[in-house]
Amino acid sequence: MTADFSIGWLGTGRMGVAMAARLISNGAAVTVWNRTPSKAAPLKALGATQADKISDLGHCDIVFTMVTSSPDLLAVTLGVICHGDGTTGLPPAWDHLIGSASIMFSLPGGVN
Repeated sequence: MTADFSIGWLGTGRMGVAMAARLISNGAAVTVWNRTPSKAAPLKALGATQADKISDLGHCDIVFTMVTSSPDLLAVTLGVICHGDGTTGLPPAWDHLIGSASIMFSLPGGVN
């Protein structure tokens, strides 16, 4: 498998490693990031590029997130990547998507 797009992978726990490894073993170029950098080591050994910071995934065409809970997802998408000045270092479409999702899930009654 060779792809005309780049893949980012956020979250390299048990499931994330297994799924990203499968992509790598089929020839995909994968850039990985994890809050605990050492957890990305198995994927780096398989040929993945390890991102130093989460915003390094901003160049990827597709980014998969594999985290354990909604609070973790919000932490890595809203908490870690926000610079405090309203910017994230990610493409503008991400800002819109993340903002829309956080608003939807903040509404009384959640999302139906």
